Amino acid sequence: MYLDRTLLGFTAGLRSRIVASAALGLLGVALGIGRLALLGWLLARVFAGATLSNLALPIATVAAVIAARSIVEYARTMVAHHTAFRVQARLRQRLYDHLLGLGPAYLTHARTGPVATSMVEGVQQLEVYFGQFLPRRRARHADRAGALAPARPRR
Repeated sequence: MYLDRTLLGFTAGLRSRIVASAALGLLGVALGIGRLALLGWLLARVFAGATLSNLALPIATVAAVIAARSIVEYARTMVAHHTAFRVQARLRQRLYDHLLGLGPAYLTHARTGPVATSMVEGVQQLEVYFGQFLPRRRARHADRAGALAPARPRR
């Protein structure tokens, strides 16, 4: 997918929600990495022969991180979905207003079924663009900068 300036114009007033979705995605990535690190540490303690009573707190910590990541992922999905819904509603309203402006005689020589279907389906397919692509694009740039930060030489 590519960044379309026309479609980006429909996100006016909702860009903070796209940034919030990207930030929640980055937080989910951090929690996922933390979960994997904690699981590795927990397995090392198991192989070292730790008793179950010594593993209670690490197991609870892993469970808490898993629950936190699930909550963050749910929140990210809901923010992205509601943002895409709002953008789609704006786009549908604009299309409807445009058709009203053209007048009833505009579609007399065309079948209205395919026109309505393409309008509905075309707008519906943009949910992926507004709900997933744009937030992930923002997160990708921040994620790359964060991943490369430790590799940069210090002066």
